[in-house]
Amino acid sequence: MKTLGASEAKNRFGELLDLARREPVQIEKKGCSLAVVLSIEEFERFLDLENEILALKAEKAQQEGFIGTSESEALLFRDFKCLKSTYLDKRLKISKSFLEI
Repeated sequence: MKTLGASEAKNRFGELLDLARREPVQIEKKGCSLAVVLSIEEFERFLDLENEILALKAEKAQQEGFIGTSESEALLFRDFKCLKSTYLDKRLKISKSFLEI
């Protein structure tokens, strides 16, 4: 992977783009790695790999007993209703005690 300084990358932007079509280019500023410029094809390849990894993780989770999205959402909705009910009960008790003062 080639490395360019930030100023050089800015001043030679067209060349940077041409180079990035052939291989990723690392950009440094004050000696610290700042960014990597790569071709759209390489970026899409990374996205495809990421999606494959996520699909494998999802499959593994399902095999290990993950209950699924709709079931998870149902549990969250149930918990939300319970929290809302608890909140309203406490609010009602505070209101009643305020009226008794």
